[in-house]
Amino acid sequence: MYTNVQECWSAQDPHCVWCGSKSRCTFEDDCTDSDWVSIPDDHQHKIVSYKVEKEPTGQIKLNIQTHLTVGQSTLSRFACQFSASSSELCSRSGPPPLFPQCTCIFSDSRLPAEGLGVSVRIRVGKTHFLEQLTLTNCSNIRGPPSSVLCQQCIRAGCGWSKNSCSWANQGVINDSVCQTMESGMNFSRPVISSITPSVVSFYGRNHAVLSGQNLRDVTRVRMTVDTDCTPQESPVWNNTGVNLTFHIPRTDGKGVVKVCALLPDGGCHGNTKITYKSSPSCTKIVPSSSWVSGKREITLMGSHLDFVEGVTHSHAPQRVRPPGSSSYQNLTYDTPAAENSQRTFTQHCVSESSQ
Repeated sequence: MYTNVQECWSAQDPHCVWCGSKSRCTFEDDCTDSDWVSIPDDHQHKIVSYKVEKEPTGQIKLNIQTHLTVGQSTLSRFACQFSASSSELCSRSGPPPLFPQCTCIFSDSRLPAEGLGVSVRIRVGKTHFLEQLTLTNCSNIRGPPSSVLCQQCIRAGCGWSKNSCSWANQGVINDSVCQTMESGMNFSRPVISSITPSVVSFYGRNHAVLSGQNLRDVTRVRMTVDTDCTPQESPVWNNTGVNLTFHIPRTDGKGVVKVCALLPDGGCHGNTKITYKSSPSCTKIVPSSSWVSGKREITLMGSHLDFVEGVTHSHAPQRVRPPGSSSYQNLTYDTPAAENSQRTFTQHCVSESSQ
């Protein structure tokens, strides 16, 4: 299923390793020579992170950190090769690589204002992979203090200090500092206390309600999956400052997403979760007939029926009947009137987000 080490790592499966001798993703016990790499014990978003520091001598130090767990036979066979513009980048004064880190020291004259593209070829045992970086002079990341500028600074491998971007060894390198700072635009930091519902089918949910404090300036709700680089965002309406309405979008499968409230300055606050579960299924209907005039109470049986927002009949698809009551296995509703007598109709459960 996974064709390279990055894909195997991104699956975040603690039972899987990338076996260097077999060049495939497999179980640790199946990699008999212990030449394997896997995810670290602590959760990380990327297989490689980096920091850009400035030495007292004026030289630039690039620190590469690999986020891996490795087999015993792999530890001593760790190497990094740095290059820029098809030429070697590092001076010979740098320290040798020592898993999980390697370092490159080079002259600041090699770092132009427009940035420097750097290729890092990493070898861990028999496993090889390539990281492409764009290094930026940290002191050139300027602008009014904001969470957006702070995040740009941290993503560039720099540090945030005294409301400005500096070198990594001169500031904070954890992006949590960006979430706690004021944007300079005087937005109150929103606080999320609950989302109703917080458990939905993977079709999503219309008209979900987010509750909390300081929500007045929230423009969108952002939903992020750990393994997905592109978050989903939904616009908000009916914002009272303590409640707002938004659509929970559909997803491709079951899982948990992190939710934060997005401000106009790009800051996203809160760490609530929404859980996606299986879609509803209807297996039985009792009774299976109704009056021509409708308004007969029908019970649907199946699973995940508590996610259903409404029921439609094939002869009147535009008339969505809301559930009278629902649970995981049962749902009741009143039938719509038929247009003529003695016809057979099918019913459909409606649970899909319109987003």
